Amino acid sequence: AQDGNTRWQLSKRYPQIHMNRFSEFDLLNEDLVDYFGKNLPPLPQKSYFTIFTGKTEAKIEKRREGLDDYLKSIVNRNEIVHSVPFRDFLDVDAKTQKICPPQMIIKFQDFMYEITDFQINFELGMMFILHSDSSIAGRLDAYLSNYKMPWLDQCDRQIPIGCLECWVQQDSEFEKTWIKTYRSQAVCCHWNNDTVFVGLDDGHINMVRLNMEKRKIEESYDIESHTDRVRGIHYDGTMIHSVSKDGSYRVVNYKTSQLHLDTKPSKAELTYLHLCEKRQKSFVSDKNGQIFIYDLNKLTLVAQFQSQSRDIRGISIDSARGYLFIIGYENSYFSIIDINQPGQESLIKQISFQKCRSYSCEIAWSFSRGEIFIGNKDGSITIWCAKKKSPIYIIKGHTGAITKLVWIESESTLMSGGKDKIIKAWRLPRVWGERYDNEQTIGLRFQDQDDL
Repeated sequence: AQDGNTRWQLSKRYPQIHMNRFSEFDLLNEDLVDYFGKNLPPLPQKSYFTIFTGKTEAKIEKRREGLDDYLKSIVNRNEIVHSVPFRDFLDVDAKTQKICPPQMIIKFQDFMYEITDFQINFELGMMFILHSDSSIAGRLDAYLSNYKMPWLDQCDRQIPIGCLECWVQQDSEFEKTWIKTYRSQAVCCHWNNDTVFVGLDDGHINMVRLNMEKRKIEESYDIESHTDRVRGIHYDGTMIHSVSKDGSYRVVNYKTSQLHLDTKPSKAELTYLHLCEKRQKSFVSDKNGQIFIYDLNKLTLVAQFQSQSRDIRGISIDSARGYLFIIGYENSYFSIIDINQPGQESLIKQISFQKCRSYSCEIAWSFSRGEIFIGNKDGSITIWCAKKKSPIYIIKGHTGAITKLVWIESESTLMSGGKDKIIKAWRLPRVWGERYDNEQTIGLRFQDQDDL
C-alpha cells in the first residue's frame, strides 16, 4: 500500500490456514462492514475443505490467494487502512508510526433529549445547547398533555419536548447554569452578542435576551415567523434571517419588526441557511438540491444553482478560496462548488461530487488542513482530503446520527453532537503521521472560530 511517499508492505503470516484462521478475516470483514457498509470486496469462500477431500496444498494455496486478493483490494482505500479494525488486525501501530487517530478530549452528556444544535463562544467561555425529543410517542404525549381545553383557563401540566441550555466555563470545566424549555421541538439556534434566537418546529422563533454579566435570561418572547418547522436561522446584529420547511426565506429587522424579505425561491422545502458576512451573501438550499445565493445588502437573488446533492442538510464555505461544500442526505453526495471571488458568485459552477456513506447529514470544513468532516446517520464522522477527494479516516464517534459538527480552527479540534444525547470534542493531530505528546496539555483557548 502506498500513501504519499510512504510505501507499506502488509502481510499476515499463517503457517497453516484453517477455519479458526479464516475466522479472523471473517471478523475483520464484519467490523469493516460496521464502519464502511457493504461496499467491500468479497472474502474467498469457506468451503474449500470437506471431511471427504481434506486439506490439499492446492486448496490451501487457493485460499491464500483469495485472502491475498482481499487484502490487496482493501489496502488501496485510505479510509480502511487508517481505520481501527484494520490497524488492529495487522497490528500496524506496533510496527509503524504512520498515523495517530483522533482523541476524544471532552464529553458532555446526560441531556434529556437528542442534540439538535449548539453554539460556542470561546472568548466568553459560554455554550448554548439545543436538544429535543424526536420520538413520535414522546411528541404525541407532550401534545396531548400540553393541549389546553376550551373550558380551561390554563393547562396545569406542561411537558417540554425542546430545551435550550446555557453552559458556562468555571475554571477548567463547563457547568450548566440554566435551562429553558419549549412545548415545540427546538430545531436550530444562532447566538450573537447578548441574544440567542431559537427556531422551533411550529414555525415560531424564540428570542432570548441575556444579562451577560449575570449570565441569566433577561427577556424572552416568541416571534411568529413561519407556518412550519424553522430549518435555519441567523442574526447579524440587525436582521433575523430564517428559512423554513414551508418554503419561505424571511428577513426581519429585529428592532423595528419590519419585514424586509419574504420570498419562496423554490417549490420545494427549504432545508438550510448559511450566511457569510465577509462576502455579504446568504446561501439557501432546498430539498431538491438547489442553492440560492442572496446579496445581503440589496436582499436580492444573485445566483441559483442545481447541485448533485439531494436534500441538502449542511453547507460550509471557504470564502478565501471561493469554495462551497454541501452535503445531501437523500443521496449521500457531498459536492464541492466554485463560487469564485466575492461579487462573482453568479459564475458558480460545480467542481466535483462524491458518494459518501448512507444518509450523511452534517458537514464542516477546516481551512488550514484542507479537510472536510462529514457526519453520518450511523454516528460515524468521515474525514476527507479535499485535494485528493478521498477519505482519510473514519471516527466511530456516536451511537446515534450526527446532528451537528463544529470545527475549531485554533485548536485543531472537532466538536460533534448526536442523537445519542452526547456532545464530544475530538483533538486531531497536526499531521496524520504525528504522535501525541502525553504530557501536552489540552487547552481550549477562548477564541472565536473564523467565518470561513
